[in-house]
Amino acid sequence: MSTSSTGKYIALLWEYQKEFDIYRTDIWKLVATGNLTHALVWSLQSDRYAVVKGNLQNKKRHVSIFEIRNSSVLAIKEMIVDNALQIYGGYYLGIAMAAEQKDAQTKGFYFYDWNNAQIKNSSNSLPIPSAVEWDALTLNCLFLYEDAFAIFSFAPTFHLKCYIKENIWSAKWWYGTLFIATYTEIKCLFPSRQNVETVLLAAFDVSSYANFAHGNQEDCLDPMPQPRPRGSIALCNIVGDFFFLLDVNNNLYSLSLDHAALKFRLLVAAGRVKQALEWLPFIPEELHVHMCKFLCNFGYETDACQVVTLLPPKRFLLCLQYAKVEEGMQTLKVIERDRAFLGLLEDDQLAKLYLKLGAVSDSVNNVEIASKCYQRAAHLSLHSMNEVISFLAKHEKWEELKQMKENLQQQQQAEYIPLIDIFLQSEGLVGDLCNSNELSLAALANSKLLLRDQNELLVQWKESVGTNYPHMSDFLN
Repeated sequence: MSTSSTGKYIALLWEYQKEFDIYRTDIWKLVATGNLTHALVWSLQSDRYAVVKGNLQNKKRHVSIFEIRNSSVLAIKEMIVDNALQIYGGYYLGIAMAAEQKDAQTKGFYFYDWNNAQIKNSSNSLPIPSAVEWDALTLNCLFLYEDAFAIFSFAPTFHLKCYIKENIWSAKWWYGTLFIATYTEIKCLFPSRQNVETVLLAAFDVSSYANFAHGNQEDCLDPMPQPRPRGSIALCNIVGDFFFLLDVNNNLYSLSLDHAALKFRLLVAAGRVKQALEWLPFIPEELHVHMCKFLCNFGYETDACQVVTLLPPKRFLLCLQYAKVEEGMQTLKVIERDRAFLGLLEDDQLAKLYLKLGAVSDSVNNVEIASKCYQRAAHLSLHSMNEVISFLAKHEKWEELKQMKENLQQQQQAEYIPLIDIFLQSEGLVGDLCNSNELSLAALANSKLLLRDQNELLVQWKESVGTNYPHMSDFLN
């Protein structure tokens, strides 16, 4: 038995008689029937199904795609596939085939579009799996093999996410989370853009986890493993806070999922970030860093950088790592306000943070925030002047450079004035500076001035930079 993705239809396939019937589930009306059928699978997107027909002695099999609309069956596409071994339903139609050669038999697995039967992975023939399981939410696809499993993704392009050597008895997707049952354990996997995080839910031997019982389970990242039912089991579904299992004797079991950190991750993987954040107060604050990294791995960097319970320095590092400059600016203001409490007593330390955020802001073309960061760094520490001057010259802010020169003269800080003079004299020649690295600035200015035969200005540049930055003398020569 198999049902369509909408639940409107159920298909019954009698493998020995090679016959099938499809019924509407609301009124149990027969809408389709067929014979000489070896397999029937459903599409993940609609009420489309595919069947394989053909004589066992004939290696040419007919793979036909149909769609049920208002209890009427429409033929979509028919293909003649040589040596078709099996078909698999899902977001794409999978066909395993064996192409005979003179001295060998090469097997391959291909995905076909349900609409036009075009091959989606024509250049990537895959090893034939024993089963294929799709996740409708994320378009992740699980391939089961004899002693391993692989997770592929079609979003945004077809690629392998992970390959793990482990034998799986049963598997089920639940809104982005993969539940698997092995011989001894039941686990849930969270495949993200960066990695695959695993949580052990049940095991045969739970005695080794007895130390969990001496403390509050809610203080731990993962729940205490529960006893695994014996024998082969089918993973059914999640209802409320329980994950239901069924064994070969039709005994129903349940595993509790009532654990705040686990619920948080299940909801994030399902794309329900707002609901996930509601569980954050029930998770110990020392685990919030891990929860924020988990958010980032699933592409919710903005939400992670807005978690107020995260210590400001750690939140600031997240903002830098994922270039969330607006959130980074807000966090840096909090750090400056509470810097005595956070241990940032020196202005130079705080200026370096503003310079880092300014560089990241500049790299993502947010010049407004970058300007504010460099201005604040210049106000906090004169040691930031080199980077600030370079930033202003890069963006051709000549009036601000002139004002900075006047301020430095009034403060009798002549050390940085020669560098400003060089930029002002070469106005229009260094407007496309690549970055604020001193060596790159010198190289770019030298090359531009040489090309324009600005010999006098070049000498001034060399003398000024060579005097203020002796370590660059060899390069300038």
